[in-house]
Amino acid sequence: MSVRHLVRELSGVILLFVSTAAVSGGDPSVANLLEALGLTSRPPLDGTAFRMQGPFFDKNLSADGAHSCASCHMPSQAWSSDQLSVGKLTRAVPSLYGAADKQYFFWDGRAASLEAQVMEVLENPAEMNSSRLLVARYALDNGRPIASCRPTTHGLADELTSLAPSQLTASESRRLYLGLDLESRSEVDKSFACVAHLIADYVRSIPIPRTVWTSAPKRKNDIDPSVWRGAVVFAGKGRCATCHYGQSFSDGQFHNIGIANVNEVDISDPGRFSAVQSMRQNEYNLLAKTYYPSRVAETEFNVSEEMWGAFKTPSLIGLSKRHKFMHNGRFGSIGEVVDYYDTLKLAVVPTHHYVGLLSPLNLSQEERADLIAFLNSL
Repeated sequence: MSVRHLVRELSGVILLFVSTAAVSGGDPSVANLLEALGLTSRPPLDGTAFRMQGPFFDKNLSADGAHSCASCHMPSQAWSSDQLSVGKLTRAVPSLYGAADKQYFFWDGRAASLEAQVMEVLENPAEMNSSRLLVARYALDNGRPIASCRPTTHGLADELTSLAPSQLTASESRRLYLGLDLESRSEVDKSFACVAHLIADYVRSIPIPRTVWTSAPKRKNDIDPSVWRGAVVFAGKGRCATCHYGQSFSDGQFHNIGIANVNEVDISDPGRFSAVQSMRQNEYNLLAKTYYPSRVAETEFNVSEEMWGAFKTPSLIGLSKRHKFMHNGRFGSIGEVVDYYDTLKLAVVPTHHYVGLLSPLNLSQEERADLIAFLNSL
């Protein structure tokens, strides 16, 4: 762990201690509760000016022309979906809310910028199955408002447009890409990164939806009584604000909370442990650093056993619109998630590292119902 990350995590612990103290003495004031939740300033809110268009929604960026970013990150499901990526690892689709103020992406945080995350998804055979050649050719279309991303190397445009669709998939295009001269390859990389940057900036612009919390309530009477009590449980006894804090209800950090796949006796998915070992040489992080260096976060970390099975804290915004929860989609309802934290009945505690965040909450039935009401209000 870097010194910067250690300071950030220690700051979070101190903040949690202060925030929990502010709500643990009974019925807090609105100001104290908002402070405990990290809601002391208003985020950019949803509005009519936000348009559902652009490369994020364009299926022409996929090899089969049938998928876009929005196929999995659906606006109607809090920019998430019920789909799971099933392969070597099983991962759920994370929500995109709050991406603008986060540094690392994917559940394991292997992408050090949104640009790197987008590029990897585009070329992943299990996702868009696209290629940088396909993306560079996409940028050549004069009908698209992406003139800044068009390749300009002499002869490259003709070469790209002459390729058959079957040559533009993630696997088939690699040989053709490596056969290009260095200038043409660099131009393709630049175009590829540019389109990824456009998509990344769109994701950064996704506004937080209007709720009673983002509208900065000034009186307790502005909030449903059960939702209010649930917020007090969330910030106090539930200790949820340990990790779920701020406008997107996420600290952006990585934690092992004992979630394994069904029927596992240990956690097989290494999560952050594996990611930090490859981040520095990850080709998409390197591409993003070449063309958009100010967007790229730190990529050098000391590996520790505590990182095994640790995953990024997800945003809780729009939770009521989702149907898959946890990094592997283990639970199918908010109630199941609350029951897990309440009892830790299904928790897997590996022997090879320390899990320091968890202890059963032992909520009453009223506290459980109120906490669920609060989570549904986000």
